Amino acid sequence: MNEQNRDAALQTFKLNVELYPDSANCYDSLAECYWKSGKLDLAIENYEHALAMDPHGPTGANSATMLKRVRAQAQKSASKNN
Repeated sequence: MNEQNRDAALQTFKLNVELYPDSANCYDSLAECYWKSGKLDLAIENYEHALAMDPHGPTGANSATMLKRVRAQAQKSASKNN
């Protein structure tokens, strides 16, 4: 996905969160877009939100899995920068 497509996707996912604030899936999708854009802090924040909204469902399960992955990536990135 090129940068222009990523920007358009990000705007779409942000709009989805605004229109459907009670949808864990919207936050999970926004988190994935942030993750793929390298915005790990925002990805973590949105995965945490999705997990809190759906702790026992499939979206929450995906968010929990992705949180581990993104946190590990963020930690590795922070270690390289120190």
